[in-house]
Amino acid sequence: MIEDLSHKRLVQNCSLLKQLFFVGVNLSSIDPNSLMNLSSSLTDLRFIYCQLQGKFSSGILYLSHLRILDLSYNDRLNIHLPKSNWSSPLQELHFDFVHFTGELSESIGDLNSLKKLTIRECNFSGSIPAWIGNLLQLTHFQGEYNNFNGRIPSSLTNLSKLEVLLLYNNKLVGLVPNFSNLSNLGTLDLSWNSLNGTIQSVLYNLPSSLHSLYLSDNQFTGPINEFQSQSLEDLRLGGNKLNGFVPSSIFNLVNLRLLDLSSSSFSGTLDGSMFSKLKNLQVLSLSDNDISFTTNTFPNNLLSNNNLTGEIPSWICNTRMRFLDLSNNSFSGTIPPCFRSISQGLSVLNLRNNKFSGKIPDIFDEGCRLLSLNLNDNQLKGPLPRSLVNCKVWNF
Repeated sequence: MIEDLSHKRLVQNCSLLKQLFFVGVNLSSIDPNSLMNLSSSLTDLRFIYCQLQGKFSSGILYLSHLRILDLSYNDRLNIHLPKSNWSSPLQELHFDFVHFTGELSESIGDLNSLKKLTIRECNFSGSIPAWIGNLLQLTHFQGEYNNFNGRIPSSLTNLSKLEVLLLYNNKLVGLVPNFSNLSNLGTLDLSWNSLNGTIQSVLYNLPSSLHSLYLSDNQFTGPINEFQSQSLEDLRLGGNKLNGFVPSSIFNLVNLRLLDLSSSSFSGTLDGSMFSKLKNLQVLSLSDNDISFTTNTFPNNLLSNNNLTGEIPSWICNTRMRFLDLSNNSFSGTIPPCFRSISQGLSVLNLRNNKFSGKIPDIFDEGCRLLSLNLNDNQLKGPLPRSLVNCKVWNF
C-alpha cells in the first residue's frame, strides 16, 4: 500500500513526468483529487486494479498532453465525466469495471482523436448514442456487460477504421446495421442480446476482413444459405432460432478454428468427411439439434445431443483434440483404452448419457491436463482409476 504522504512526495518530485503506471498497487488511502497535482506533461496515466475510491475529479481529463487514461478495475471509484467542451487530445480511454450511473456522457463524442474506448461492465444504460459515429479515428469499441438497450445505431457504420466491436451481454434489440463498408473490422461480438431478423441478412452485410463473428444467444431466425467471407476463424451462431440444413459452404471455411451452431433447429444428415478441409478446427459444437451422420465417422471435437450410435472409432485416438463432448447420444461398448494417447491434450471429456459399459480404463498418464470429466448416466462399473490423480486440476 502506498500512503498518501508517499504519494504526495512522488507527485511533488516528478514535475516532468510523462508516463505513470500503477497496476495492482493498493492506493485506497490516496485522495483521487490529489491526482490533479500530477505533472501537466503527463501523456500516459494508468491506475489499474489499484482500489482507488471516492470522487475522481474530471479536471485531470483536461491535461493538455494526456493521450492515454486507464482507470480500469477500480469499482469504488466515482467518476463524473465533463458534460461539454471536452477537447482533450485523448487517444485511449479505459474505464472497465468502473461503475457509472445513467447514460454514456455525450462529451465523449468531442474526443476527435480517440482510438480506443473500453467501458466494459460500467453499468451504463440507455441506448448507444448516435454520436459514437463521430469518433472517426476509433479502432476499438468495447461496451460489453452493460445495460445498453434499443437498437445499434447506424452511425457506427461511419467508423471506417474500426477493428474490434464488442457489445455482448447487453439488452440490444432490432436489426444489425450494414457493416459491410467497415473494411478493417476483424472482430464483431453481439452475442447475448435480443437482436433479431434473418441471420442471412446479417451475414451478407459483413466485411471480408472479419475473422471472429459471435452472434450467439439472440433472436435471429431463418436458415443459413451461403457464407460470403472466407476469412472466418471463429464463428458462434448457437442459441438462436435458426433452422434448415447446415450449408455445405461452411465446410470450405479452411481457416475455421471454432464453430458453434448449438441449441438451434438445424436438421439433415452430414458425413464426417465433410470436415476434412477444416484442418485448423479446435472446437465444434453442434449439440441440441437434429443432425445425424451417414457413416460411423464424426468430427473430432464437440458433437453432443444428436443421433450418434455404435462404438467410438479407434481413429479418434490419432487426433489432437482439446474438447471431446459426445454426451446425450447412444454410443455403446467400452471406453477405448487408446484414449491414453489423447488424454494429455484433452481439457474436456464429456461422455454423459450414453450406453458405455465396462470399467473406466486406467489411461490418465502423468501430465494429464484434464479440467472436466463427465461419465454420468452410463452403464460403467468398478472403481475410479488410480491414474486420475495425475490430472492435477479437474472437476467432475
